[in-house]
Amino acid sequence: MLDNDTSGAQKEPHQKRMMGEINKLTAGSNGKLDPADYDRTVTTLLGAGGEQTVITKKPEGAGPMP
Repeated sequence: MLDNDTSGAQKEPHQKRMMGEINKLTAGSNGKLDPADYDRTVTTLLGAGGEQTVITKKPEGAGPMP
């Protein structure tokens, strides 16, 4: 992350803190996305409609690993 930040906005302490937060979210799991959770999230983001639409097409190359 830091190596690819050409703006210089990302700082190491912040990135370490964010990784700590991710660790809390994935504790006790193998870190993989649940396929049903992924599908539900994509459906929700696609179906908000109107000004609240978050995405307009299903992401390509994203999703749970087999």
